[in-house]
Amino acid sequence: MKKKGLNFTVNGRAETIDVTPRTRLLDALRVDLGLIGTKEGCGTGDCGSCTVLLDGNAVNSCMVLALQAEGREITTIEGLGKPGALDPVQQAMVQCGGIQCGFCTPGMVLSLKDLFNRNPEPDEEEVRVAISSNLCRCTGYTKIFDAARALRDRTLDTQAANGNDDAIGARMVRTDAVEKVTGSAVYAEDVRLPRMVYGALVRSPFPHATILSIDTSAAVNHPAVRAVVTGRDIEMGYYGYELQDQRVFALEKVRYLGEPVAAVAADTPDAAREAAALVKVDYQELPAVFDPEEAMSEDAPLVHEDQNAYQLDWESERKGNLCYRLEFGDGDVEQGFAEADQVVEGTYHTPEAHAGAIEPHSATAMTEPTGRITVWTTTQKPFAVRSYLAKALKRPISTFKVVPTHIGGGFGGKLFPVVEPYVVLLAERAGLPVQMTLSRDEEMAGAMLLRHPSKVRIKTGVMKDGSLVAHQVRMLFNTGAYGPYGPNTAALGSLMAGGPYRIPNLEITGLVTYTNNVPKGSIRCPSGPQMAFAVETHMDKVARAVGMDGLSFRLKNAWEDGDATCTGQPLAAVSLKECLQKAADAVEWDKPCPPGSGKGLACNWWVSGTWGTQTLIETNEDATFRLISGCVDMGTGGLTSSVLQMAAEGLGVPVDSIQLVRGDTDTLPWDHGHGGSRMTFTIARSAYEAALDLKRQLLNEAADRLEAAPDDMALKDGRVFVRGDPSNAIGLAEICYNRHKKHGGPMIGVSSLLDDQPPTTKEHPIGGFPAPSFCAHAVELAVDETTGEIDLKRYAAVHDVGKAVNPTGCEGQIEGGVAMGLGLAMMEELREVDGKVLNPSFADYLLISAEDMPPTQTILVEQPAVDGIMGIKGVGEPPIAPPTGAIANALADALDVDVSRLPLTPEQVSALIAERKT
Repeated sequence: MKKKGLNFTVNGRAETIDVTPRTRLLDALRVDLGLIGTKEGCGTGDCGSCTVLLDGNAVNSCMVLALQAEGREITTIEGLGKPGALDPVQQAMVQCGGIQCGFCTPGMVLSLKDLFNRNPEPDEEEVRVAISSNLCRCTGYTKIFDAARALRDRTLDTQAANGNDDAIGARMVRTDAVEKVTGSAVYAEDVRLPRMVYGALVRSPFPHATILSIDTSAAVNHPAVRAVVTGRDIEMGYYGYELQDQRVFALEKVRYLGEPVAAVAADTPDAAREAAALVKVDYQELPAVFDPEEAMSEDAPLVHEDQNAYQLDWESERKGNLCYRLEFGDGDVEQGFAEADQVVEGTYHTPEAHAGAIEPHSATAMTEPTGRITVWTTTQKPFAVRSYLAKALKRPISTFKVVPTHIGGGFGGKLFPVVEPYVVLLAERAGLPVQMTLSRDEEMAGAMLLRHPSKVRIKTGVMKDGSLVAHQVRMLFNTGAYGPYGPNTAALGSLMAGGPYRIPNLEITGLVTYTNNVPKGSIRCPSGPQMAFAVETHMDKVARAVGMDGLSFRLKNAWEDGDATCTGQPLAAVSLKECLQKAADAVEWDKPCPPGSGKGLACNWWVSGTWGTQTLIETNEDATFRLISGCVDMGTGGLTSSVLQMAAEGLGVPVDSIQLVRGDTDTLPWDHGHGGSRMTFTIARSAYEAALDLKRQLLNEAADRLEAAPDDMALKDGRVFVRGDPSNAIGLAEICYNRHKKHGGPMIGVSSLLDDQPPTTKEHPIGGFPAPSFCAHAVELAVDETTGEIDLKRYAAVHDVGKAVNPTGCEGQIEGGVAMGLGLAMMEELREVDGKVLNPSFADYLLISAEDMPPTQTILVEQPAVDGIMGIKGVGEPPIAPPTGAIANALADALDVDVSRLPLTPEQVSALIAERKT
């Protein structure tokens, strides 16, 4: 296509570039001018991450043709402010904690800039409207509202900086905030390499079919094509998490619609897609099964003919389409039902849901002359990606170097390789760097990015006084065509199946089935929202059966110190009743609601993640320090705040004297990955222990120089001195310089950490977890009975974090989790019919927007854990679970209905109203 000259002004500078009539403004900015701060999250104008100012007005640059900008003025995030000279909007976002993963931040900032240019004193409703087209999956928008309020009220402290004292408990500004708010943070699709080409996948059009033949000749002969690969060209191994049942390409048959069967690399993304369409695959369609109950019938089509070929790390019955079964319990549940005054039953359904990260999956691979392969990717687990690639492609782990980029939201959707194997294979064959980025359609219908849909049957026995005596739960999870995370979801779900309640007789069954649906993954708080909805909605139903309100019933049965989990793990530091009472007080629980309104309450418990890690802290010559961890930060900010705070606390030095080192799997120590609510509980603890190790070395060195005992040494204000004789001292800088330049060499503090699981009395694949955390949420809502719409009046989230190392970070995780949970409760459902996803866009798969987010009160409880260090408990995952139950219970209170299915869309609510009337 013939190119034309485009003359326009970008960030105050006249630019001239050549573009085609089809070139988008987004591509002209990113590709031609290298302005990577403008992001693409959807390509359809639905997410706002590509927002720029066109003649001062906020527009989606993915929806504007480049030639439409002829003679006009464009402002991107790079033109707004720079480190050391931030625009006030950027400064407000930094100081108020309005940044997490940062992928949406440039667009969000520019929308706010447009608003404040037009109206310097907007009210909150005007702020909500102005950014309503900018989706944020991380923050829950609350801190962004705070930033706008501070800007409007002129309460910004332009001199504010991270303090040097009292590292623990300080509201530290995360160290990556400035690069994210200025658009300089590099994400996976921002990677640019010389002679780089682009990959695309050939996907199955059928949910279940035999592959008869693959003809790649037409694609190979395409003039822009550099490589084509299929499963028949390579040696493939099975890989996965607990269940290793997946291969890079379908070989004998396809098991879900969209399963990759080939990959193509070409000079441009468009050429790669064109060539992929030229690959001819002959299929013989097979009968398919999509419903998990039907999948367990004897005559159901088999998704996998030989499950014995797959490694499962846990013992389980596997037959037909059943890929995992878990059964355990306590006491005698049938006897409990016989003794109960009432027995209450219910069945609860939750739909398929998406992780919803705004950044699509992207990766780039480049081969080296030695045969090694470097992979740049957006991943929560770089070392796991290396291991998965080794298993999938049957290579040594040392073949791969993985370079983690900034992550534009993970939420569990970036735990598992999605595009990495394909760019590796294509780069090897092309002899060139290859980048592949999924389209939003591919992302929404992609494997390992979806939450397991569930069907949970519960039967509960209760006495007249509200005491729970028996509880039977049957969980059924649809894992789709492959099940790497199916067993893990069922196992975690079984821990939550009894809720945080004392129940003497318990029977829990978890089933995971294969179907010909898109494979499911391990999404934030796997099984948590599903089980919180089922259990907490059911508990309100039980409470009503014995004439009790939800708060009194929960307070009667809630765990206390000395109780045990369903696996027999002894409990201590249980703050559940405090959380419940504070949540109820926040919504004035005892105050009657007007007609059509209601209040709901839900509580939950969750685990603090462990798994192995190593941290190094090195000295510099001037007594500054380098913290080196193999863990990445998916956007929560824990690595760039609380981990540094803990290291500073351990060393006794200012936070700003410690630099976080970024690297890759060649240069960083091994780590399990970011997920499982482990960042502060485990990674920050490891940093603290490494800091203590280094401090011991520093004190020993000072003791030798000062001719004193190491136990008599103290460190403060950059000096090491003898206790009781502060004049007998030596500067840290002198110690470090001498070690680096004169004798002994640099000092390194080291921590290698892998916690043992707490003891349990029941056999269970997971068993126990240290530092359980507790939470309770409450909501007040009103229902428009003519439309079925729910209006959230106020929301309260109370979380026991053990110790808030960085309160701003804790609040941000809770507020973001609340937003995700509200989405699951009220709007999120990936509709899959006969294996085909019907709503693969942000226009049809709705996320909570700034206009949807209710006024939210976040309350931190600090009941120190007895495990770990400083009483810290995990906070990343728990907030997403209670909203499903809280919203359902408030709706039941408002309408006097039984709620058994999510999401509670206006259509679903209207159906409940109609059912009540009949």
